[in-house]
Amino acid sequence: MNDLQNELLSIIRDRLKIKINDTAEDITEKNIFGHEVNFIPLDMVYFMLIIEKKYGIRFTEEDFDSPEFYTIKGISGIIAARMNA
Repeated sequence: MNDLQNELLSIIRDRLKIKINDTAEDITEKNIFGHEVNFIPLDMVYFMLIIEKKYGIRFTEEDFDSPEFYTIKGISGIIAARMNA
């Protein structure tokens, strides 16, 4: 798990106040709407807004359609690509 993934998990825990099943193997590759993270759609909206503001990026419609958009690992990859563009 890299620093960006840890930051995203901290946002979920600390800002969104969502308990994460840390016992799940490689939580960063689990679907965030699954039982390990247990997001509801409104959580995703808040999460996206926090990320966009914190990292100065914008998510696109293509991001929303990508399966990577639904894991911490995938979202961190999208953020890193936008920040390095």
